[in-house]
Amino acid sequence: MSELESVVDNVKEDEVLPAGDFNFILGQPNSSERWVEIPEWNCKVKIKSLTKAEQVKLRKASMVRGNVDDLRLEMNLISFSLVEPRLTLDQVDELYAKSNPKALMRLQAACLTFSGLTEDYIKQAEEDFR
Repeated sequence: MSELESVVDNVKEDEVLPAGDFNFILGQPNSSERWVEIPEWNCKVKIKSLTKAEQVKLRKASMVRGNVDDLRLEMNLISFSLVEPRLTLDQVDELYAKSNPKALMRLQAACLTFSGLTEDYIKQAEEDFR
């Protein structure tokens, strides 16, 4: 079952949520945060979910000669998503040079999952920019 089918299946006729108008919807939180434990670093970090506008900026910042560069996308994802500690792209680059790859993969997976981004997203982004 796809994610969309799952959402549709969960809609109920007698739903208790109020009907939303434009201003109500815009007034809702646009992002959320959560802590992610990184055992390889012996600490936890805080990430945020990315808004759609931030996802578009992420794709654009990750383009090289008209294509999404996988490494740049990974690094930008961490830079865009990390809240605590807040890292520049240069600091993320330094982590890539010196850090445990398992820690970075764990962090990337958390960022992708929390923002609803998957490999399908990356493939679609590449197709959109061709």
